[in-house]
Amino acid sequence: MPLPFLSKTLHRSSQTPLLPPISISDPLPASTSVRTSANSLPPELLRNVFFYLIDNDDKGGWDILSCCLVCPRWCLVLLPNLPGRFRDRLDAHQFTLSELDRLCLYLSQSQIGRFQMYREVRIDIPAFIDLSQSLHHKKFNMDLANIIARITRTMGHFSRLHIDCVYATPPKLYSIDHISSFSSLRDAIIPHCLHVEQLTLRHNLSAREFSFHTFLAGWIERLPRLRAVHFTEGYLFTLIQSALCHHKAIEIADFKGNATLSSLQAMKLLTRWPQLTEIDLTGTPSTDDAVLSFLARICLNLRMVRVPLPDHIVTSVAPTPSTLRRLLRACARHLHVLDLSHHVVGVDDSCLRVMAESCTQLRSLTLAGCSRVKGRSDLRLAWPRLEALDLWGCDQVPAAFVRKIVLSCPKLKMIRLPAHLNNDEELVRMMEEQKRLVLEVDEVGTKWIAMESTME
Repeated sequence: MPLPFLSKTLHRSSQTPLLPPISISDPLPASTSVRTSANSLPPELLRNVFFYLIDNDDKGGWDILSCCLVCPRWCLVLLPNLPGRFRDRLDAHQFTLSELDRLCLYLSQSQIGRFQMYREVRIDIPAFIDLSQSLHHKKFNMDLANIIARITRTMGHFSRLHIDCVYATPPKLYSIDHISSFSSLRDAIIPHCLHVEQLTLRHNLSAREFSFHTFLAGWIERLPRLRAVHFTEGYLFTLIQSALCHHKAIEIADFKGNATLSSLQAMKLLTRWPQLTEIDLTGTPSTDDAVLSFLARICLNLRMVRVPLPDHIVTSVAPTPSTLRRLLRACARHLHVLDLSHHVVGVDDSCLRVMAESCTQLRSLTLAGCSRVKGRSDLRLAWPRLEALDLWGCDQVPAAFVRKIVLSCPKLKMIRLPAHLNNDEELVRMMEEQKRLVLEVDEVGTKWIAMESTME
């Protein structure tokens, strides 16, 4: 029976290999028999054999899946070394219940269990509801809680949890049976959430779904090691907001694209998250003057700040130059990534001066659409680590200022120029000859990037 509501992905550590390096020249273990089997081959040779299968697979990963289910050793060798496109396919919805149980058993029996912190579990609530309804209507002699328990029995602890509750047509109200199924799901998985550090939440539910809000808030509160929150879609209801405020060690807050996040909600969360190091408010209406002033007072360890101004924001509440200068000075010590796109009112040469004098650790700077930036000749730039710069839409910036930036940033790998400078011959020659950059066209326009980036 397919299980589309839960998927489990195994992630390999980039620093610690799952298998020790084995040389092909190493002698095979002594054997009393002349005949050899596949299990007597060293892991390196097995990997080479499996890669032939991967390259010639035309069944959507089913042959690879069958090999994973042969024995613990094959599972251990094959799963961690799959290319990304195949790892994405081998989610739980491709397994029958018995196959998933066997795969989990193999993983728990082998040394791969030491790397369980690299797992991600995704919960698809609509698919879960469909499954529970199909079990009810078809009168299967199964208890849904028992199915969940069998799946999670050998799951191990994981570090990333993704809860998705986006319906094509949202239900009017959840029934009591649905809430009971939710509780069974949550209670079965909660014991494995002790090491969850990253939570991703998406939903399109209405305020009337109070029972679901309670269920979800109770789940969020029981994640003791939560450090990162990605809430990219859905209204931040009071219960969910209170559950998020329960965690005071949040370091990463990503609300990119969440058009319902209000300024008041953002400030309440920031009050509880003084240790924040990364914040992304792209596409939210909460990048006004009040929120950025609050951010400058509360969060002093920010490494990444993405607060582009949406097109529909009222000019009267847009951040002023003084607010942006305070924010830049407050987090100048650690700031690596800064996105102030479309801050037509707030970003001017005075802000640029603060960036040049204080934010010396910048690696990425985006000022697209900041039309008040003029690039005065007396500005002294000190961005020795800057790798990416976006000046698209800064129509008052002269070519001499851009040349100064290019010469003073030895690690520059990408720069997007204003439209009026794309044909400046001296600037183009400098890009090509001194910085070894090449011109590339993308969905925004044109940009200059390093040659090695194009080769990758």
